This record gives sequence, structure tokens and C-alpha cells, in this order.
Amino acid sequence: MITNTSCLAMQNADKYPITTHNLWVGFGEWDGATFQVTLDANGGELPSGVSSIQTVNTEKSRFITLPTPTRLYYTFDGWYTADGQKCGEQSSTTEHTTLTARWKAVPAPAAPTGLGTVMASSAGTADGRITGVSTAMEYTASKVNKPIACTGTTISGLKAGTYYVRLKANPTANTPAGEYAELRVESWPLRDAPTGLETVKASQPGAADGRIKGTTAQMEYSRTEDFSSSIRCTEGAMTGLEAGTYYIRYIFDTANNRAASKAAEVKAAEVKTEGEEVKPVEDAGSVASVD
Repeated sequence: MITNTSCLAMQNADKYPITTHNLWVGFGEWDGATFQVTLDANGGELPSGVSSIQTVNTEKSRFITLPTPTRLYYTFDGWYTADGQKCGEQSSTTEHTTLTARWKAVPAPAAPTGLGTVMASSAGTADGRITGVSTAMEYTASKVNKPIACTGTTISGLKAGTYYVRLKANPTANTPAGEYAELRVESWPLRDAPTGLETVKASQPGAADGRIKGTTAQMEYSRTEDFSSSIRCTEGAMTGLEAGTYYIRYIFDTANNRAASKAAEVKAAEVKTEGEEVKPVEDAGSVASVD
């Protein structure tokens, strides 16, 4: 049992110094009695070289100096008995005792402010950005995933979506990771697909002399819907094409702040027959660009 022993301590002040960390042992007992005090750091760590079991023989000493344990991202709140009694400035015991450390969590820093976003050029395009960050921060697209450390003042290469940014934990300062700021990187809405495109069929199978007319330098084309590989269109027409299917879209126009477009699917699979007229693409039905 722990009791307050300020008076008892004063009676022996010449022999046993009074400090705020002393636990007096064995008052009222005969000299030579041995007491054991067990220190449970409760998730923390005792100072180097300090045993968790302190043994005191009252013939040699009447107190032990209680250590101050440490725990990352917590502050020490004192030693407590099993019944929840806190050791005071001058406490004593006359029996074997177990003391357990209690802790207070260090509050998480507030979410960062002053962050901004730059829109992605289109859905699925990884060119969005978050601005206003620092190397003391980290970000993630999902709170269940491990955050990625920021390397400068801008997070780049982002697809449209929701992102979370916070201050990183700082073990040196005993500061935990902060609260997340939630940001949304938007994408420009897709423009309508190009229209007015015309095909000139290849002269024979395997010949690369087909054409698509009506293109502009603000378009690009690909042989696949996802535009994993694309080529910038030339003004007026694309030439040197084999028979096949082509996807054509407007590119993101940075200068005029205009979004990319859906893709027009142009099928030029057949070979031209003698005397056949050039016909516009009947319905350059648009397909959304793949994310």
C-alpha cells in the first residue's frame, strides 16, 4: 500500500534526502527487512541500466529513486498502484509493491493548410498536382496505404482523385503524424470527339497509302483506345496509313485552357476499289478515353 509520508520523510531528512522521485520503503518496520518494488513501464522503456525489479534492504537504505520512463509519442503521467493510486511527491510502502507507468498520448498536429490543386488534363491522365506542401509532409490516395514522403513543394504526376496530406511523424521531437488534409484533384471534362473526318482507303492490302482527312495539329491519333502510344496529327490530313482502325482526339490545349476530348473511332479497314468516291466518316462515334 502506498501512503503519503511527507512527515515521516522530514523526520529522517538528515539521513534520507527528500526529492520528488523518492519512494520511501519500510517505515515502521525493523531494520533489515527487504522489500521488492516492481516497475511496469506499460509500453514504455526504463532508462538504460535501470532494472524493472528494485530490491531494498532497510538496513542499508530507506528509499528508492523512481525512474522516469520514456515512450515514443507519449508523455509520462506518473507511477500508479494496482488500485489506481498515484505515487505522490513523497510516498512510502511497507510491502512488496508493483507500480505501473501511465501515459498521455501526444496530440496529433492539425492538418496542414494553404494547400492547392492543379487539375489533371483528362480523366486517367497523371498530370494533376498538389501545391504548397513541404518535405515535412507525406501523402496518400488511401488512408489504409503507407503514405509517400513529399520531396519538395509540389506533388506531381497525379490522376484525378482524392488525396490525403499530413505532417510526418517526428521521432526526434516526439511528435506523432498529424491529421490529414483531404484534397480533390479534378480533371477537365472531355470535349466532344472530332467530327468531319474523311478517309481515303489504301490502294491495296498492306499498302501504307491510306489517309484520314480533316485533322488538325491539335489532334492526336492511336491504334488503341487507351492511347498508350499516340502520334500527333498533322494539319489537314494524316497520310501513309495502312488499312485498319484509328482513334483520333483533341489533345489538352494548355495555351487556351481547353480539355482533351473523347476519341473518334475511324475505321479504314477496306481497300479502295477503282472509281470509288471518298466519303466522310458516317458516324465518327465517340468512345471515352480509357482511364
